[in-house]
Formats: sequence, C-alpha cells, structure tokens
Amino acid sequence: MSNARTLEALANLESTVAEVLDAFPRAQQDTPAGEWGPREVMAHFAFWQDWWTRGAEALAAGQPIPAPPAPNVDVGNDRAAAEAQHTPMADYATRIGDLIPRLRVAIEAMPDADAMQWPRANGELAPAPQRLDFWRAHYQEHLDELRRGGPLSQ
Repeated sequence: MSNARTLEALANLESTVAEVLDAFPRAQQDTPAGEWGPREVMAHFAFWQDWWTRGAEALAAGQPIPAPPAPNVDVGNDRAAAEAQHTPMADYATRIGDLIPRLRVAIEAMPDADAMQWPRANGELAPAPQRLDFWRAHYQEHLDELRRGGPLSQ
C-alpha cells in the first residue's frame, strides 16, 4: 500500500494551482461576448475542484464519492460560467485556495491512495495519480492560454 505516486502528483498539482492563483486574478483580458475570460475559467476550476475535493474526502472516509455536480462536463462548465458573471475573481481564488489543502488532508488520510479509483464526471474511473496528473494538465492548459494572451478555451 502506498501513497507515493499520488503525493508526487498532488505536489505537482499544488504547484500549478499556485501559479494559476497568482496569474488569473491579475489578468486583464477583454472577453468577447459568449467567450470565456479569466473569471469564467476560475469559476470552472472552482466548480470542479469542489467536487474533486469532496470526492477525495469521501474516499478517505470510506464513503461513496458524491454524484457529479452536473450531468456532464459541458453543463457543469455552463453553470460555472453563468455564476462567474456575478462572482468576484477573488472569491474563486479564495475558494480554490481553500480546497487544495483539504484535498491534501484527504489524500494523506487514504491508506492506499495510489490504488484509489477516482471518477470523471462521465463515470470513467482512473487511478488517483492519473486523475491528479489530468487535473494538473488541465490547470496548466488554461494557464498557458492566459500567458499567450488567449483566447481561453471552454
């Protein structure tokens, strides 16, 4: 039983999220109507990070993972983007900044995190290190888009 691969993937995720939390709140991009700007991307990060963190906490407690917060990724992203219109960027940075340490606590409490199977919103399962690597890559993808000056993908 091991947590080594998962903890390494988590450290990589934490590093990338720290870069996101530094870069996105400072972004000053004009966003064409119907497109995503930095706030919409942060809203979608917070929306899904909440589910991922609650899922990790459930796994650590030996409980079932909560149902996804939306029937599919597109619906979840649409909900998050709609919420972004009324929520300050700082709220998203705070929310994500609060969720990441909770994720760490949950993973460290798992007896064998490397063997845990975590779901995607579509129900597909993957080992914890692979899911964390996917999340880190997704954060990084949007960070790279921001640094290039956009556009930001949905």
